[in-house]
Amino acid sequence: VYHEIAPPSLPAPQLQKALGKIRQAHAPQPPRVDQAPAASVERPRESDELLAFVSLARVAARTPTVADIGALAWGHIQQIAPGSSLALFTMDDSRETLTTQYAAGAAAQLLSGSVVKVGSRLTGWAAANSRAIVNSDARLDVDHAAEEGLRFAMAVPLMAEGGVAGVIALYAPEPFAEDRCRMIEMIAGAARELKLGD
Repeated sequence: VYHEIAPPSLPAPQLQKALGKIRQAHAPQPPRVDQAPAASVERPRESDELLAFVSLARVAARTPTVADIGALAWGHIQQIAPGSSLALFTMDDSRETLTTQYAAGAAAQLLSGSVVKVGSRLTGWAAANSRAIVNSDARLDVDHAAEEGLRFAMAVPLMAEGGVAGVIALYAPEPFAEDRCRMIEMIAGAARELKLGD
């Protein structure tokens, strides 16, 4: 009778090698030469954090505005896609145009108030086809994108029961990695649960 059940013990050299790998995996990694040091990575400003908190409170009270949904989405997206800018478009009543209702990031001023016809540009294409578009040329969607250092665009439709309710568009100087795209699409899917456009 064994007092406790345990895996067979590893020979000492294998045990030491396994422990070394575990320590190495949990040790902080020094920045690579081609990466910016951690201190230069964009952090959310205190005002962004406060806005996200207020937005979360409104969502919890079931009274979110489009700006609340945009602030919550931006709070997550800026962490997984640093250096990007966001525009949250909503569909108008005629379902012919999309208008920016929320913009954030370095190019927020450029993106504010943008109006796009459904079917035109990248954002309009994503709305017309109910499909995401990733790593396209940002100049196809935003005039003067190059001057702002925006080279790549991602547009994800926000689906609702009646069809497309809006589009989250992101613009960045670097391509969006595949795993980041999946996370951004999950955030867009969560916006559907908040009834965007109601």
